[in-house]
Amino acid sequence: MRLEFTPEGTMLIADDGTRRELKEGEDQETVAAAFRAEHPDKPGPVPQSVSPADFRIALDQMGLLDEVEAYVATLPKAAQIKWQWAVSIDRDNPLIAAAAQSENWSVEQVDGVFRLAGSLASSLA
Repeated sequence: MRLEFTPEGTMLIADDGTRRELKEGEDQETVAAAFRAEHPDKPGPVPQSVSPADFRIALDQMGLLDEVEAYVATLPKAAQIKWQWAVSIDRDNPLIAAAAQSENWSVEQVDGVFRLAGSLASSLA
């Protein structure tokens, strides 16, 4: 969703193109929250590969890092080494699928981790 400011007032525009003008006296945050609920933003594309650091930061921000690290600790040593020294984390990696299944994550949750990790890629801090 985005806001458009015109001489006539403020317009909310959803990703699907639906428009809603804010009327005088309406609380912008309340109207925007209701509008967003009716017209949710389309999720961005899912990166097929992210850096291990960005993936772990995304997991941490989502409160999932400890779960994943506990799961990895149960794996054979070779899998732990691959996880620890991976050059990239690929969306179709069998370890990701196994961890998701073990933790009962939905496809949408896994995609959300990859989307967040992908958004961190441009950040150096």
